Amino acid sequence: MPTVATASGVRFAAEVTADLSELAGARDALADALHECGWSQEDAFRVLICADEAMANALSHGSALADTIDIRFRVSTTATALVIGDHCSAVIEVPQADVLPDDTCEHGRGVILMRALADAFRIQRRPVGTMVALAFRAAEGCAR
Repeated sequence: MPTVATASGVRFAAEVTADLSELAGARDALADALHECGWSQEDAFRVLICADEAMANALSHGSALADTIDIRFRVSTTATALVIGDHCSAVIEVPQADVLPDDTCEHGRGVILMRALADAFRIQRRPVGTMVALAFRAAEGCAR
């Protein structure tokens, strides 16, 4: 997977197969970038939880077998931007921010988590697929 380290941080952009092992590789690259850029465990955890949720949603709700998922991120010592996009043509209903699903429901908490943990969250329908964009700031004094 193409990861590029620069003087200002780490960048990653790939179109990966909608498969758990491929997504795990992208998540590992993100975790490595956060570590390399000096993010605290707590701040890295926020980013990785949201990345897991966005990738899981793209896999389970937005991808068929052999589809691809677009993953891009940029990590610096103070900020992270993450974009996950699927290629699903079906219209997906996004849960409301303040409505928790009942205890018997297996889905519907990921968007709530992303909205709560990210400093900025946007979900957008594209002509084919859904894109989730997340932004994070490192806590003051935690980055190198």
